[in-house]
Amino acid sequence: MRASILAILALSLATSLQAAETSSPPEKTGSLGNQGNPASTGGNVIYDNGNTDINTDSGNEMTAWVQADDFQIAVTDNATAAEADWLICCGGVWDGTIQWTIYLDGGGSPGAVLASGDALFIDTVSLGSAQGFDWFNSYFELGQAVLLTAGQRYWLGLHFSTDCATRDNVYWAYSQNQNFNFSTEQIGCAGGWVNVAPEDRAFSLFTEEVTPVDSATWGAIKSQYLE
Repeated sequence: MRASILAILALSLATSLQAAETSSPPEKTGSLGNQGNPASTGGNVIYDNGNTDINTDSGNEMTAWVQADDFQIAVTDNATAAEADWLICCGGVWDGTIQWTIYLDGGGSPGAVLASGDALFIDTVSLGSAQGFDWFNSYFELGQAVLLTAGQRYWLGLHFSTDCATRDNVYWAYSQNQNFNFSTEQIGCAGGWVNVAPEDRAFSLFTEEVTPVDSATWGAIKSQYLE
């Protein structure tokens, strides 16, 4: 089992929040600066979707919704682990669950399920807090090897809850990168997919477990991405 790691990076810039409890989950707005996804401290990164950007809009809710973003890799390989940046606000409480799904592309939205499961050995790093929400990165193992073919479009879906019955105000953060220029969501864990934002999500995929490091070293790695 991977060792637990924790590093806190102080942030002190102004942020404004926008909330709505109906229709699509709200985007968060603000100017906290850019953070990058953590560098691998071991293991092989097969896909990196870029640095988190919460200067403008920063994420969509993923407990009452399933959020998904598309990707493709350059060399055929097995995905065995992932990491993602996320936010929590408004009195929300994350239950510590991550459900992941990798979908085949279905004509520009998530299609047939290639593989899915519950995240294992989750390591969550605190990246700071400001103006009513906290910001985190979670690394986790898939619990299986998912073969991904080079040049083929896939979708990573994330759901940070055991069910879709309640909204816990947990948001998958957007990325600065614009690989396919939009992301999708599925309300209530069922039904069709809706294109919700012209943004990509902040995440990476790995071929093997990332070697755990002590908190001080992990904090130094994360701080490299602060502007």
